[in-house]
Amino acid sequence: MKSVRAWERRHPCLHKIMKIVVRNTCRQGCLRSQALTVACAPLIPILFLVIVFFLFAPSLKAQSGGILKGRVVAEDGSGLPNVTVSIGTVGGSRSSRPRSTLTDEEGRFEFTDLPYTRHLITVMSSGVYVQPVPEPGMRAEHLPGENITITMIRGGVITGRVTGSAGEPIIGIQVSAIRVRNEDGSPIRITGAAGSKFTDDRGIYRLYGLQPGTYLVVANFGQRNNFTNTPFDGETPTFHPASTRDTAAEVTVSAGGEVGGIDIRYRGDSGHIVSGTITGPDGQAGGGAMAYLLFPDTGISAGLGITQRAGDGFEIQGIADGEYDMIGARDLFGKESGYLSDPRKIIVRGSDVTGINLRLMKLATVEGTLSVDEEKDSCPGVPALNAESVIVSSYRDPKSLNQAKQFFLSVPPPVSLDPSGRFVLPNIFPGRNRLHFRIPEGYFIRSISQAAASTGRNAQSKPVEKDLSSEWIDLKFGEKLSGLKIVAGKGAGTIEGRVTPEKDGGRLPSRLTIHLIPAEKEAVNEVQRYAEMPVRADRSFAFSNLAPGMYKLLVRQVPADQSAGWPGPLTALDPLEREKLRKEADVRPFEIELKPCQRVSDLIIRF
Repeated sequence: MKSVRAWERRHPCLHKIMKIVVRNTCRQGCLRSQALTVACAPLIPILFLVIVFFLFAPSLKAQSGGILKGRVVAEDGSGLPNVTVSIGTVGGSRSSRPRSTLTDEEGRFEFTDLPYTRHLITVMSSGVYVQPVPEPGMRAEHLPGENITITMIRGGVITGRVTGSAGEPIIGIQVSAIRVRNEDGSPIRITGAAGSKFTDDRGIYRLYGLQPGTYLVVANFGQRNNFTNTPFDGETPTFHPASTRDTAAEVTVSAGGEVGGIDIRYRGDSGHIVSGTITGPDGQAGGGAMAYLLFPDTGISAGLGITQRAGDGFEIQGIADGEYDMIGARDLFGKESGYLSDPRKIIVRGSDVTGINLRLMKLATVEGTLSVDEEKDSCPGVPALNAESVIVSSYRDPKSLNQAKQFFLSVPPPVSLDPSGRFVLPNIFPGRNRLHFRIPEGYFIRSISQAAASTGRNAQSKPVEKDLSSEWIDLKFGEKLSGLKIVAGKGAGTIEGRVTPEKDGGRLPSRLTIHLIPAEKEAVNEVQRYAEMPVRADRSFAFSNLAPGMYKLLVRQVPADQSAGWPGPLTALDPLEREKLRKEADVRPFEIELKPCQRVSDLIIRF
């Protein structure tokens, strides 16, 4: 009976139409003795079509395509014309090829015939303006039906001259900028060349369209691989001003700012060769695998080697003396799990390093389904959940993840749910992992569980579900974890606000993290209700998809050597850290009650 009532709530119009049809049919004598007579036959196809329409209308709507429009503007609000805007799906279950368009004279753009799933919009840098990196809590993905505004910022510029040992200009060498910290000074875990240009006949280079932040500037970086041939092949890179990576000077650039005089005295030292083979789980050397050589503790690539065909080895040239991490990978972008090797320490001292073998192992896969708990619907105004608008990804316990593997954290893409709510998430790292769901407003993740198979006498009984909401999911290489059951609830709320100095005129630390802690005693171990995120540069913050209830808010300063937080309840997953959070929150109590579907804005927290 409960399931029937739930169906009536989901399809109220269909329920009313069926009641009318049945009532009229009964009046005409069509229904007698609980059986359909010949007189009812004409109504059967009509009733069937009505049922089909209401049951499948959401999916038909998704297939028919939607519209996503917006405007690209400068910081003063003026539209930017003739700017290339690209769109692509996030997750890929209903993926289509990326599409591009140009903005009109007022900066407007529009994409039509879009599947109802999440989309990522990218604005190509014009050199003068760049699309800013979204801050924590700011939406970077969009659904059809939205009208968005993308505010571009002026890109930074770094310029200088590359000369040889005698002061002569070095012509035609590539100069790259590697972003190592963002605008507020937070270290960047995964990085690469943010901009590269070649020197002119005077040895002068100019790197423009840079995001604000701190950079390393290096000559002959990125030219030393299997795809290019240059006069500088086999030579080690030189970092500004005339050094190796260990002693390189950093350059800070602001939005729209220009930093000149970043000269490089190119050393042109002959480098060494690092070579070896990459084998699969069967011990055979396959083609299409890559060997990444990384500077330790930074995630910056020092070189790349590739095996073109089965049986080939790899070779990386121009490597300076030093200590490196090396890791192999293959097929990390497919729908099935790819392969990764354990990192290896490589020491280069005065000679080539040969005979390295990187043994690839298959990454893990997680499968499950997401459903909505209709029986606990506390917010009738929330629209029905379109499963394909939900994105699932995983993140690894950072405490047990070395920098070499962090280099690959952004490689395995998230996936979207299929229309039935099922997902298959490949390319998950072995070790302790956590699933992360990006779900529309009004919904929150209530629970994550897995059915444990019954054995022995209880084999015929109902399977016992293991609660995974409050712990890490431990995975091994090649493991396939299936049967996960994710339940979403309706009635989620949002909390938005700002952190201000405790004393008027005071100054806040540059980097802060804000924590959300359930206040009820019985919710101490409900990790799904904990949340944390970095405070933005303008000192604002925003939490969404929150379950109703009482919460405490706690602001913490971030140590200088740590990244400013991760999305999700990472700190609370450790029982000891969870207890510390609650004790700190009790010292500086700041509580708020969040009601179903409530949006709290303009909240002020003093720190």
